[in-house]
Amino acid sequence: DNPNKFVPSVIQQLLNNEKIFLTSGEQKRDFIYCKDVVDLYKYAINNIDLFDYTTISVGTGKTRTIKNFVKNVRNIISSKSDLVFGALEQRGGEILESYADATYLEKIGWKPGYTFEKALTETIQYEKLRKGIN
Repeated sequence: DNPNKFVPSVIQQLLNNEKIFLTSGEQKRDFIYCKDVVDLYKYAINNIDLFDYTTISVGTGKTRTIKNFVKNVRNIISSKSDLVFGALEQRGGEILESYADATYLEKIGWKPGYTFEKALTETIQYEKLRKGIN
């Protein structure tokens, strides 16, 4: 993803042990790993007869708070970053809870193959490579 977006930006700041100023972190998001999205596309191509002509929400159907996400990344990296939750105000009109309704995906027999922790670990490894850290 673009290094300026939330996930890569937070990972890079944590790798640098920077102090991070955040909102309360109570917003909830449905994090799905890019390799799971690719897997779903392959599944759709190979099982096209299972799909109706409908809008399909892609995600895990589960949410976690931004605060939980950032703390998990910090723990995996063993970062010494100070996380300052509540230092920033939430953006006006920000959605507080965003997730995919995974009912249709379950109906057609697809589910994500990566756990949250495994996806995070691989994403962190990618960001380390981008930064030149082994």
